Amino acid sequence: MGLGYENREGFLRHFLKTSILAALFCASAGQAQTSSSPMKGSSSLELPGRLLRQKPKRFSGSLTLTGTHYLTEKRTPSESENYGFLSGELRYKNKKGGFDWAADAVAEVSADQAREAYYGVPELFARLTDDDSGVRVTVGRQKRSWSELDQKFHLGIWQPQLRWDYLNPIQQGLTGVFLDTDFQPLHVTLFASPVFIPDQGPQFRMEDGRFVSENRWFWKPQTHLRLGEESSNLFYEMNTPRVEDIVMNPSLGGMMRVDPEGPLALQLAYAYKPMNQFFIGYECSQCVDLATLDGTARIHPMVVNHHVFTSEVSWTRTQDRFLFSWTVDRPNDPKIPQDWGGSDLRPVYIPGVSYERKGEILYRPVRFGVGYFQEIKGSRIVTGELGGEVESSADRYSFQDLLGFSGQVNFYSSLLRSFDLSTRYAYSFKEDGGWLNVKLVYRVGSLETSFGFDLLGSRTDPLSANAGLFSRYRSNDRVYAGVGFVF
Repeated sequence: MGLGYENREGFLRHFLKTSILAALFCASAGQAQTSSSPMKGSSSLELPGRLLRQKPKRFSGSLTLTGTHYLTEKRTPSESENYGFLSGELRYKNKKGGFDWAADAVAEVSADQAREAYYGVPELFARLTDDDSGVRVTVGRQKRSWSELDQKFHLGIWQPQLRWDYLNPIQQGLTGVFLDTDFQPLHVTLFASPVFIPDQGPQFRMEDGRFVSENRWFWKPQTHLRLGEESSNLFYEMNTPRVEDIVMNPSLGGMMRVDPEGPLALQLAYAYKPMNQFFIGYECSQCVDLATLDGTARIHPMVVNHHVFTSEVSWTRTQDRFLFSWTVDRPNDPKIPQDWGGSDLRPVYIPGVSYERKGEILYRPVRFGVGYFQEIKGSRIVTGELGGEVESSADRYSFQDLLGFSGQVNFYSSLLRSFDLSTRYAYSFKEDGGWLNVKLVYRVGSLETSFGFDLLGSRTDPLSANAGLFSRYRSNDRVYAGVGFVF
């Protein structure tokens, strides 16, 4: 069984210590031996072998304190220009015979904003493997690679995400029962679930008919209603659905991967499941007060099912990997009343490609990637009197198209230290906007320090039909620094 990264580092540390002990022991005994002799020699040299037999590492994780400064003024009084967060992740893995189980929990708590606290469980599952047949049964929440392009661009079509920071979403697994079996070179996965857990976005609340949030990644709906040449105030009431109406929604799906010996592989995946984002229905057919011309719309977050199908072909060599992807996302009609309206809901076809390469520059490891996808939209399923003016943070897609570049270089690496630079750039042609991220990470043993910045820009009106993440959040340029402990 291979060692993970953390175990390899622990192994090397332990190996160094025990090698020094062995060398000192041999020197005191007057034995002149080379560094390779401990692998061959006397009984005293059995010490490293005994000490190096460690139990598999069950717990791992990190604890990080991060400070962020936004370079532009806040949009609302509830927001801030400075945020401090204490974040942590705890992972657990164990195995006994053909039975193994794992958990992964994350948390992020603001040091200065009482309402900014987020928690998530990306994985929590138990798995039973029959060694004779190779059949694996998994119960719980587990991340799977249903679509590689979906994961690369964080589209959130297949698996729900923790989206309290839109630039750094965290993938979560689907929850249910997974059945895996192999018929080489064919790998088959079946999935079924009686429950559903949606995306988790920024915290918000209702105050005096308005949406309020301390999170700068929460996009508030329109607060004004156009009546001819006049403009009036638009207020909201939230019809909060019951927990069981959200959670008790079944899913059914499957995946097939043909992975023969050679560079080519094919994967097909299909599921009928709830969309990870809420559909926002609203009623405002007679919501305008004729005396004040103010309106009050009633918001109805709803769970809507969709058919999603992905076909991907990959070509992999030692240093290169190409991916060709095609996804079809067809939501059901939510069947809302005739006098209601709704957020943008339509079938979408998503072709995409990506390329990755690993190599060296000046003898230092380098990783480079480029990818592109585009949405091809069908006809809108739901229309209403307010049209698309009540779009919000619950939008299904953050981009209509995206060209992305990524790079990572390791400047220095030793037994206990490393220094890495990573950068990402993304550009949307339809939105005429982009995002640049640069991050430096320096590690000394278990201590990790980081520094980075995000720059966003767009020439598109944030209220236009082509608006997306870059135009809506272009005021969120920021710099950040953090220090953490990794175990």
